[in-house]
Amino acid sequence: SCLQSQHEMGQIAERQAQVEAMKASVEQQVFERTLELSESEERFRSTVENSAIGVALLAPDGRWLQANRALCEIVGYSEAELLKLNFQAITHPEDLEADLSYVQQMLAGEIRTYQMEKRYIHKNGHLVDILLSVSLVWDKFGQPMYFIAQIQDISERKRTEEALAQTRDQALAATRAKSEFLANMSHEIRTPMNAVIGMTGLLLDTKLSAEQQDFVETVRSSSDALLTIINDILDFSKIESGKLDLETQPFSLPECIEEALDLVAVKAAEKNVELAYLLEDETPRDLIGDVTRVRQILVNLLSNAVKFTPRGEVVVSVRSQVEPNGQSAFQFAVRDTGIGIPQDRMDRLFHSFSQVDSSTTRQYGGTGLGLAISKRLCEMMSGTMWVESVVGQGSTFYFKILAEAASTPPRRYLNVTPAELSQKRVLIVDDNATNRQILTLQTRGWGMSSIAVPSGEEALAQLRQGEIFDLALLDYHMAEMDGITLAKEIRKMNAELPLMMLSSGFLTNRRVTELHGELFAKFLPKPIKPSLLFDRLLEIFSENQVPPTAPLPVRRPEDQMGENLSLRLLVAEDNLVNQKVALRMLQKLGYRADVAANGYEAIAAIRRQSYDIVLMDVHMPEMDGLEATRKICQRWNEHDRPYIIAMTANAMQGDREACLAAGMNDYISKPIKIEDLSRVLEKWGLKLLAPAG
Repeated sequence: SCLQSQHEMGQIAERQAQVEAMKASVEQQVFERTLELSESEERFRSTVENSAIGVALLAPDGRWLQANRALCEIVGYSEAELLKLNFQAITHPEDLEADLSYVQQMLAGEIRTYQMEKRYIHKNGHLVDILLSVSLVWDKFGQPMYFIAQIQDISERKRTEEALAQTRDQALAATRAKSEFLANMSHEIRTPMNAVIGMTGLLLDTKLSAEQQDFVETVRSSSDALLTIINDILDFSKIESGKLDLETQPFSLPECIEEALDLVAVKAAEKNVELAYLLEDETPRDLIGDVTRVRQILVNLLSNAVKFTPRGEVVVSVRSQVEPNGQSAFQFAVRDTGIGIPQDRMDRLFHSFSQVDSSTTRQYGGTGLGLAISKRLCEMMSGTMWVESVVGQGSTFYFKILAEAASTPPRRYLNVTPAELSQKRVLIVDDNATNRQILTLQTRGWGMSSIAVPSGEEALAQLRQGEIFDLALLDYHMAEMDGITLAKEIRKMNAELPLMMLSSGFLTNRRVTELHGELFAKFLPKPIKPSLLFDRLLEIFSENQVPPTAPLPVRRPEDQMGENLSLRLLVAEDNLVNQKVALRMLQKLGYRADVAANGYEAIAAIRRQSYDIVLMDVHMPEMDGLEATRKICQRWNEHDRPYIIAMTANAMQGDREACLAAGMNDYISKPIKIEDLSRVLEKWGLKLLAPAG
């Protein structure tokens, strides 16, 4: 029994020792864990305390519980001072409502976090812009414990944003002022230009001596040159200020090129420079884009090419390819045989107001804006422009634009082989290789066969060798033997062979027609237009061909249009000279018109009697044209009031839209050309004659 008791006592002691050991181990673990937690808490507190961003704990009622050093620096309070306040006390009153709304939504469990920009009131009274991010910590019973807030000082950023906004506003104001200045300058310059160009145009239609004719033509050409410079400056300014918008309408590529060539044809003919164009077979003939701006680029490049080409040729060529996005890329090339451009001056080409030759004794004029404008227009059409040149050999300016090909009915002169032309043999005589190539391609495309030679002697050699031809195309300007001399020699050998004369320049065509009309079946002006060549060939080979006669003179718009289209007209214009110009132009068209000096007088005149059309100047004293038009539209319904055509010297983007928005029916810009005036009167005059509905 005693031994058993001792054994039990030993077991108890052993268990006690084990318990003590376990207790010591647990205490050690607790100590170590407590130490770890303490170190972790210290690290966390140290991290928060040394953070560059303000960090704080806030009670659910908004009292500050803890704040780090960065927050204290942001608001200017010590932590002890902050703990006596709540966040409402340092929040700007204008931001407090939004902040409290977010807090209430968070306490209601509707949102988990929120972020907002707000303003704190610094201890010294100035405002501090901050970015506040807040989240809420909940206990295990679902009760809110405290908010954790991160506060970032964004005052510097806000000042930068405000400075940028101010700079932007100033830039926008400057742009608006610039646009208004351009509009005013446009009006002020174009108004007297309208008088100069209009009056010289009328003067040229009167009987003048040779000396007077020369003087007036000089004034007119100088006025046109000045207007070109003005238009360049205005276009450049519109591009710079973002006021130039592109149209998106279907247009004919061949017609666009031909119109551009027509505008430089006279200058080219004066220098005996050949003009031509060639479209690759696969190139679409119709595009969707801004035909006015494409033509403007071409005219700029063609004008430069003719200006810097003393002899030879200027050729436009176009090819296309389909881009990965499905759009077509159209690459234009304007090649000349002119003086070329030195490599060390290439970088000046596309800079504003820059010339390759910037010396005061330079031979060629210009503003230095044409190429800069053209390049910017290309870029607006998702394209680019570049040049290749060799001094003494010429230059080629390339530009590429992106555009969609338009779906249009096929042209009657493309991809056809009419029976009248099929198998016909044609002799082409032209000393220009490009023209021979173009004529050969065009005639072969219509089923004809051709032989092309560069001189009259070679043409006569073909005939002497017994070659049989159905037609001969003869160039007028050729070295050694011109087209007239060649035609006379051919007539000695073959009196029946139809001959077609190709020549540049209206005066040359008229002179040749008057003096040598009996030699030729048809006359064709250069640059050669496929549609016109096709028509002339069909006329020659038609079974019902009438004997060739000299071309009828083109009917000018001033040939008493008023006899065929009777209209009652009112001119509303305050400038006395411009009144005179408008009345004389209308007189040339066969019309008499009444005059009003401002909007009030125009309305009074319409009350007294009815008019078919009112030509309304936009800028007039007392009541301008826009206000007068609005009042006319309010007083008279659409069927009782006259058509109103704006006449304005403004040329900025949006001017046409402003006129139409006021109720005007159409728009012509100053300086007014008699052709434009005739066109607009015919357009709206015919509407008056059209049946109702």
